[in-house]
Amino acid sequence: ITQRVAPLLVAIGEAWASGRIGVAQEHLATERIRHELHNLWTPLSNWNRGQTLVLTTLPDERHDLGLHMVACLAAESGFRLAFLGASTPLEAIVQTAQQTQAVAVLISISAHAHRKAAAAALDDLRKRLPQSMRMLIGGGGSPEACDGASVICDLNLVTAWLCDSDA
Repeated sequence: ITQRVAPLLVAIGEAWASGRIGVAQEHLATERIRHELHNLWTPLSNWNRGQTLVLTTLPDERHDLGLHMVACLAAESGFRLAFLGASTPLEAIVQTAQQTQAVAVLISISAHAHRKAAAAALDDLRKRLPQSMRMLIGGGGSPEACDGASVICDLNLVTAWLCDSDA
């Protein structure tokens, strides 16, 4: 994930931004990668008996490839995943976290996110979740800090966080 997939996604994004590939080629590549990542983490999560993590993006966030990469790392670390995916309403995040008795909510925020709206949603979400529930925020649009949450934008550091979280 960290040595192959993440650099590949950066290269695809740069090729699209420079015009070397078009929207169709970018969508074909990213959908194929999304499919492969999903096929990697899903069976692991289904077999795992560890603690549950909720993985999601905020409302109006359509980019979820980073979330799929984290899902692979989390499933490999022994966690069960409640994967909500892109553009999830806050109430649904809270309900899922409570129903699954999740130990943490992991939120991916892309570089394309509206930063003020994301910050407001994160503050609102933190207030709605139990204080004992951890929140991890990552991605290119993450704030530098968020009260009551860990902000980790490096996949290697996410892996360390997952290992310290005892699946």
